[in-house]
Amino acid sequence: MWRAHATGEYSHFAEGIPNFNIRCVFYTDENGNLEVQTRVPGNYSIPTDGSSGQFLKWIDHHAYRPVHLHLLLKKLENGDKLVTQIYFKDDSYLDN
Repeated sequence: MWRAHATGEYSHFAEGIPNFNIRCVFYTDENGNLEVQTRVPGNYSIPTDGSSGQFLKWIDHHAYRPVHLHLLLKKLENGDKLVTQIYFKDDSYLDN
């Protein structure tokens, strides 16, 4: 699991945030269950220069992502990977 810092920045991409900060590995119990507690990450904008920014202008849309957690799930041995995100239901950018 990994998430953005409170300012909306990620380790490996932003100065001043240590590498692997707010990135972790969890293992489930024998029934496949796990429980995680974390803080709500910060909002951030995708880059608006280049083709993404041109597209956002074309559709007259903001550049902000809903607040989310990233997950990479896989079986320990020989498992396929699933990369997904979990969003927070009260985020103002979730529906647009």
